[in-house]
Amino acid sequence: MAKQDHAFPIKGRIGNLIFTNGAKHGASVKRAPKPSRKKRSAEFRYNSHQTGTLNDLAAEIHKTIYKDYRFRSPGFYHAILSRFRGVKSDNRFLLLHSLKGMEVSPEYKFKELGQCDTVVTRERNKLQITLKTEKHPTPPKPALNIYCYSMVLLTWGAKPFKSEYQQQLTDWIDIPGRHKTFDIEFTVPKGTMHWVLFLHQALSWGAEDFSLINKEYQGMIILDVGSVIKKDDQLLMARQNKPVEQENNVVEVKKKVKAREE
Repeated sequence: MAKQDHAFPIKGRIGNLIFTNGAKHGASVKRAPKPSRKKRSAEFRYNSHQTGTLNDLAAEIHKTIYKDYRFRSPGFYHAILSRFRGVKSDNRFLLLHSLKGMEVSPEYKFKELGQCDTVVTRERNKLQITLKTEKHPTPPKPALNIYCYSMVLLTWGAKPFKSEYQQQLTDWIDIPGRHKTFDIEFTVPKGTMHWVLFLHQALSWGAEDFSLINKEYQGMIILDVGSVIKKDDQLLMARQNKPVEQENNVVEVKKKVKAREE
């Protein structure tokens, strides 16, 4: 390796050259080693796999919800991807959990309509939701004198991109009128590993088809996300620095829910 004689010897790296100035060998320069192709190839394969996982999962959610709820934002898919990328993991539960509380359409927000209280519990193969109306939405037009809630449950088993779809709708609620409580129950399919629960609200003048109702009279959020795998809950708690608590191939089920007698 050639030695370099300088009045002010250079030390360090410039471009692909490394300059040294040791007491034994004096000043010298050598080429920097090339990055390992094996390492770069492994990183590329992992990044490509993760990108494919995020894209496929986001596309499945976007396409499934669009079928019955076409008011959703054109940017919904990209908003999902943005949240997924912030997780920095390809664990499906962590990816889905990052969507909790997300508005399906930023332009037509669920929180700007009526208000309700929900309690979600899971017992074995049942997911039970108690929904109680607390504040009726304010109709922008007198003709909009009824509204309802609907819920969508997406569940995933061992197959990464094959969800099952279930939908339930409440009775229509009068504006003005008494507040109502609804008991909603979903049967969790056998083999389910992860689930996502959506909550939708729509004002109407009598039309029961959501596709006929203007976008500004609807809103939808991702209400809750869960896993039946204990390790997933432990992983989530560890990420949140909290103590661990113990505890499109789509199949469709639709049901209408009546208000509880009070």
